Order: sequence, then structure tokens, then C-alpha cells
Amino acid sequence: MPSNAELNYAASGGAEQRKYPWGQTEPGASADLAIYDCHYNGSGPDSCTGVTNIAPVGSVPAGNGKYGHADLAGNVWEWTLDEETAPHASCDDCASLPYAPVNNTIRGGGFHNEAFSILAAGSNWGETASRSGGVGVRCARAP
Repeated sequence: MPSNAELNYAASGGAEQRKYPWGQTEPGASADLAIYDCHYNGSGPDSCTGVTNIAPVGSVPAGNGKYGHADLAGNVWEWTLDEETAPHASCDDCASLPYAPVNNTIRGGGFHNEAFSILAAGSNWGETASRSGGVGVRCARAP
């Protein structure tokens, strides 16, 4: 999994500090740039239940990030290695703390979340031991 800093860098386009992974354009009430707010398949907020609203990976290429990453915004939240807060120690990269975090940072927003949750700079947290149909993982590798 990527660290919070790595996922933030990819989602914001590095030094460009984009509002969304694709740029500054608001996503609008459709699934043209991201799968969010239950717009996938035109279902809308009134009929959004379960994992049937999760799109296949790469379904929205117009919403890809600067470096070509797909699904950096919307579809499912993505776990990071970092603890949401680091009360036990100060750190520059909280992914390398010597204890198992209780609440990891999640990024990107999900298929059922409103537009503010898919901002490149946005994040949330989830209990590491919990499972949800709206949270997934992204594989990362060392350069």
C-alpha cells in the first residue's frame, strides 16, 4: 500500500497541487470524472446500495491523475500505511512507526460520498480492524 504522502502526491499532481486528480474542473453531477455520490450507472443517491455501485478499475479515464493513475478520486476509499494521527510519536513518515496503528488514513472518497470527499487533499480514517464494501487497497511498489 502507498503511504498517505505518496497517495496525496499522486492525487494532487505533485507540485501542481490540483484540486482534483484530473485538474481544477468540478466533477459535476455525473460519473464522467469520478465515481461518487451514487452517479455510477445513473442510479443517483436514492438507489445507491451495496457494492453493485462500485465501477471496474479504470472505468473513468478522463479522471486519471497527472501520472496516469486511475481512480484516485471516488469509487472506493483507499487504505494508506499511515495512522490517521500519531499520538505516540512525532514523525515525518508515520508508515514506519514501530507499532500497529489503530486508525489508518483512507483517501479518495467512495462511490456513495459527496463531491467534497473526492478532493485531492481530502482524507479520512478507518479502524484498521474493520471491513467495508466502500474501502479498498491500491498496490504500490518501491521505485
